[in-house]
Amino acid sequence: MSKNTLILLTGSNQEQPIKQIELAHRLIKRRIGNVRCASKLYKTKAWGNEDQAPFINQALYIETILPPKLCLKRCLEIEASMGRKRIKKWEPRIIDIDIIFYNAHCINSKELSIPHPHVQDRNFALVCLNNIIPSFIHPVFKQSIHALMLQCTDTLEVIEL
Repeated sequence: MSKNTLILLTGSNQEQPIKQIELAHRLIKRRIGNVRCASKLYKTKAWGNEDQAPFINQALYIETILPPKLCLKRCLEIEASMGRKRIKKWEPRIIDIDIIFYNAHCINSKELSIPHPHVQDRNFALVCLNNIIPSFIHPVFKQSIHALMLQCTDTLEVIEL
């Protein structure tokens, strides 16, 4: 079986967010694949709905033999096992696990969009990604993560912990 590169972004703003990120990291390693690299932890105000606690985020570089849809299924299972309930968009959450990239694939289906459709618009995501894959070329925009980060118009401050 060939190994694939999976890039995830984890985030939490409830119930000791750093501990939730660490737990998600362990569960991802157990259920999805080998975590080859993790970004530093970063804190930022909530994006889209700032009337909540700030988020802690971390990007993970993973080697997996799983196909993309099974990766998504496992991410959702991990979120649910940690207590995540999806009620409304941009709400506080105990854990959020987003698939950002899977190799350099472009997938657009009802349940899965890769690359993540808003990664280029979110400073917190780009800063985390820049920490581990600055030269990775976005398969749609044909620019490096570092270049996209420099061009991003999102003004929310991202603070390294």
